[in-house]
Amino acid sequence: MKKFAFIASMLVMALAMFTSCDTKNKPDEDVIEVTSELKYLGGVYSGYSYNTYTTSYIMEFSSDDLDVLNGWDNATGSGYYLRIELAAPAGEIPAAGTYKFGSVTYNEAFPVVTMLSDGEVIPGFSYANNSFGSYMIGFTDGEANDDPWLETGSVTVSGDASDFTLSATFEYVREDGKKVRTNFSYNGAIEFMDRSSQLGYDVAKLFERESAQKSEFDITANTASVVTYGDGFGYGLESLLLTVRNDNNQVAQLWLHAPLGTTSPVGEYTITNKLDEFTGERSTGISTVNGEEQLAPPYFGEMNSSGAMENIFFVDGGSVTIESNRITLDLVSRKGSTFKGVYEGSVSISRQ
Repeated sequence: MKKFAFIASMLVMALAMFTSCDTKNKPDEDVIEVTSELKYLGGVYSGYSYNTYTTSYIMEFSSDDLDVLNGWDNATGSGYYLRIELAAPAGEIPAAGTYKFGSVTYNEAFPVVTMLSDGEVIPGFSYANNSFGSYMIGFTDGEANDDPWLETGSVTVSGDASDFTLSATFEYVREDGKKVRTNFSYNGAIEFMDRSSQLGYDVAKLFERESAQKSEFDITANTASVVTYGDGFGYGLESLLLTVRNDNNQVAQLWLHAPLGTTSPVGEYTITNKLDEFTGERSTGISTVNGEEQLAPPYFGEMNSSGAMENIFFVDGGSVTIESNRITLDLVSRKGSTFKGVYEGSVSISRQ
């Protein structure tokens, strides 16, 4: 994704009447209503699941009189660009229903994920040439003038690939304090480019690779490490990689998230599909890099003599408690296997 430095210095949105957008003020509520029929620019099925057992569909639209196909820097006309990302089960198109903006969980719309680029905040961030989250940008005569990040509202879809209907309603507050309510709509054909193998996550493989035999681990670990990657993933959190292992090469490895800047891993972490302080991630799948499959934590299981995971179970829930001299794990896998582990010894953070 191109990084558009001009976004951070956008002008306050002009109150111009777009040719394809009916904009009117409602004095009684001090709300600006924006209505636009959209054209479909393209879509991507990414396969990425944002710590949930769903997959994401990315759709790009614009107003009829706006052309952004040559990039935002070369946009012509007036109207809106809209990028929507939905969490839905794998299929030809997103499943029919209403997707509300939430905490990137099942059957929701993904709010924008932010990242700093050269010291400036931009909407979405790049991962394998693809950005995350939903946002819109308003243009007047080719100039961008409004860039709200979509955090509230809903998207409703129905129909099939040849006759697809979408309506999107959002509310946000402009820089001048005015509240804006949007009503976007699309009806027509839709298709998605399958980039799941390129983006690196395949949820189906997650279930195929997990050991079918239900296991119950109850270990006393003799080694443990906590490595911080700082805010390397752009979550606004301290991302910690926890690894515990015993002499029998039974191991658990998890991603935990703590307040940004923390120097101590001490805390109680809940495995969940929310990215928040003192949470641990659920397994998202198996990473594929340059066509080669790689295991992606969090998981637990057993390693062979060469250090490769053999019996593997992908973490679906549970908790981790870290004290200054003790770590306690209570984990469950997608297929119901369990991992209970205790490590006693000094616990500190090392930096990657």
